[in-house]
Amino acid sequence: MSAFVAQGDGHVPRVSAHAISRPRLTATLETDTPLTLIRAASGSGKTTALVEWASATASRVVWITASPATAPSAALARALLRALPRTDVAHDLAEDGWPAVTSRLRHAEGPLVVVLDDAAPVDREGVFALCRAIATTPRTRLIVATNRPSPFDSEGLDLVIDTKVIAPSDLMFDTEEISRALGVDDDMAGEIREATAGFPALIRALALRGAGADAESLRAATTVIEDYLQDRLAECAFDTQTLEGLLRISVTDSVDLPLAVALTRDPDIAKALDQAETFGFGRWSDDGRDTFALTPLTRGMLRRELRRSFPGEVAHLRRLAAEGAIRRDMPLEGLRLALEDDDLRLAKHVTMSGWNRLLHRDRRAVAELLADVPVARLKQEPLVAMLLGMSLKPSRLRRQRGLQLLRMAVAAANSRRPTLSATERIFIWAAESASLRAIGRPEPAAQMAARALALFQETPDRNGSSTPAMCHSCARTSASPCTTADSWTKPSRSGSGPRRSPRRTGARTASTASASSRVSTP
Repeated sequence: MSAFVAQGDGHVPRVSAHAISRPRLTATLETDTPLTLIRAASGSGKTTALVEWASATASRVVWITASPATAPSAALARALLRALPRTDVAHDLAEDGWPAVTSRLRHAEGPLVVVLDDAAPVDREGVFALCRAIATTPRTRLIVATNRPSPFDSEGLDLVIDTKVIAPSDLMFDTEEISRALGVDDDMAGEIREATAGFPALIRALALRGAGADAESLRAATTVIEDYLQDRLAECAFDTQTLEGLLRISVTDSVDLPLAVALTRDPDIAKALDQAETFGFGRWSDDGRDTFALTPLTRGMLRRELRRSFPGEVAHLRRLAAEGAIRRDMPLEGLRLALEDDDLRLAKHVTMSGWNRLLHRDRRAVAELLADVPVARLKQEPLVAMLLGMSLKPSRLRRQRGLQLLRMAVAAANSRRPTLSATERIFIWAAESASLRAIGRPEPAAQMAARALALFQETPDRNGSSTPAMCHSCARTSASPCTTADSWTKPSRSGSGPRRSPRRTGARTASTASASSRVSTP
């Protein structure tokens, strides 16, 4: 039990009596690092974890909940002086501001921890002044919790004070915690974690309802959390344009600025995303303003609202998002978007643009995405069937199904050949060559490779991003029918050097090409 707790009026925040104990987080917070920074979205259990830790630690705890009133540096110093225990040092009463705070911290009895909750409003001057005061007093440390980027993320702060970061993923419930909270076995806990990502607010909602882990219970718990998020959205007073922009962006997992503008048709959408980040509904990537992602529960809620509010736009938005995923070299996301809309033509386009990436990097995920597509539908787009077959082929357990799909895809491609464009025929023939080789027909594979290469050389428009790499492989296949099919599915090796074997050669020249229509080496 902590020896001293204060929060202006002498109390830490009250949390629900039904809060779920999490000893793992309590142990994580008990550290010697001067600054511990907890940064995660609302509902991630930051305050609950801190209250549990404060009730268990042997250190003295001073708790400050930041607000706009305590945002200025001088106001934060005054709040700390009201909360910190007084000392017998004579000059303590004569000083004010940060010198007095530093004096109180330095002369406090025993270890002391300052908790600054909801810390995002504090200005940069106050952050650096507080961290300097903590850094110069060896027996004190600081724990900060915030739901969005703040001056505690400032460059140079790590030169002032050593910092430990507790990331959003650290706050998610693990399998053991879910098992204990809901009274289920480890297997069921694993399924719940997969369905909920271990999001604390959702696990707590399940626990409060005393519900099971079935789909209906998960939906009911999600509804409770979504009601909470909708109330928070209303409190934030977003204008109509901002809300509609967030709805349209929710169609995909993440956006960069060009994609955000394309989805919303709003050239100023960056301001709306900044506002959403300010209130903890999403976050720009840590490496700058490259990528913005909504929090998982916010995204799920907004997606459902998008389908209710703009049902006629969803298919178009998914196509835009898929094109954006291709441009960003994320074909798996583009494939997921296409399949969500049951748009196999879009799936074929994504496959043509990201064939090598999908096979080299995302093979297992591709197999899972396409596993439930009926064979009759796959026959309509043989290239997608070839992608699934090639993804399954390396698996010992699913190799037979992969070979069956490849045979079916070859037959379907032959029946549709007259209706295909030149670019599609190049790609189909190149993929068909790989498929024939995979099912043990090297001579027809070489003939098909030669046809693909000849048409490629005759076609002026060669914008299929993976087509050049595949046709380089066609050149080798047509020249050497004995080349193994594995050369189509192994990533390339960087650098030059002697060609030691057909397998090594195939791997090098079948390198992945990005969505910007260039051949690149992954």
